[in-house]
Amino acid sequence: MTAKTCLNEYRRKREMRKPIIVMAVIGFLMCTMNVMADKIHLKSGKVLEGGLKENKNPQGIALLAKDEDWGEEGNGYKTQLIPTGDEYTVGKPMPFHLVMKNVSNDIKWFDAQGISHPVFTVMGPDGKRVRHKVAPFQTGGGQKPIDTGEIVALFEERDITKEYMIIVPGKYTIQFSEGKYGMSAADTFPASNIIEFEVQPGQPLNEDILITSLSGIIPEKCLLTKSWDSNPNGRQPIQGVPIGIFCPGIHRMTSETILWQTDRTVDITGGEEQTKNVEASEYLGKNDSGHIYLSVSSKLEAIWPSIREDIIKTLNLKK
Repeated sequence: MTAKTCLNEYRRKREMRKPIIVMAVIGFLMCTMNVMADKIHLKSGKVLEGGLKENKNPQGIALLAKDEDWGEEGNGYKTQLIPTGDEYTVGKPMPFHLVMKNVSNDIKWFDAQGISHPVFTVMGPDGKRVRHKVAPFQTGGGQKPIDTGEIVALFEERDITKEYMIIVPGKYTIQFSEGKYGMSAADTFPASNIIEFEVQPGQPLNEDILITSLSGIIPEKCLLTKSWDSNPNGRQPIQGVPIGIFCPGIHRMTSETILWQTDRTVDITGGEEQTKNVEASEYLGKNDSGHIYLSVSSKLEAIWPSIREDIIKTLNLKK
């Protein structure tokens, strides 16, 4: 083989290798870019390899989300409220789900701790807003990542009868309200879709009956709320309905004045761990609904000296 022939053969093989080399370089660059794109720099300083792509596929409650039912976009999010049934009954649980989707082009961070507070707008058959009955309380949380296109469940099976007084049958509407629920401006979530649901007749919850019955006699600006206190500051825990009487500017906590309705006589008149803010409970009497006890703070008694007599008369209590 002549020198010229050898040179031509070398050039031919080199030209054949060019596409392979080019494809290898392109493949390497694409792989590198994908790796770089999937490196998520967390606020803690850690780097999350592979991004959050494995979380994009809807799971659990997120599978129930419908494309046509999202609320309006806000802050790169959309929210969707999902009913668990076609109709509900007065006095029975009324659970709903809430999901949120990242519709931005980047990973976002959210803190859902604030959705423990009043978060719904519930309108009744009379066109008026349904009363919220839970006292304010503190919550805690932490920020979590949500990838672009990802859907997360903010809560599941949330029973709105534990928070709102639904005591008459008819057609209601409910919407997750727009608001700042986390610890930063990025945690401002948009309002959800509006759901109309039917409530069938039933027996109202005892706590709703009590709140309704006593609403007309409490001092101005004071609130009747559902109390979470099942163990009244060291006294014997009881089964029944605790209703808090909370007066902003007078009471420092909602458990300072509590009215208890129980279906049996119990000893909640004293204990070893009385606090300076809570007086011993007093037995006021009974009616068809049960036995009524009252733990009243001296601060409230000062502005409502007839509290015992008013409650006994309003609830028609007998000893």
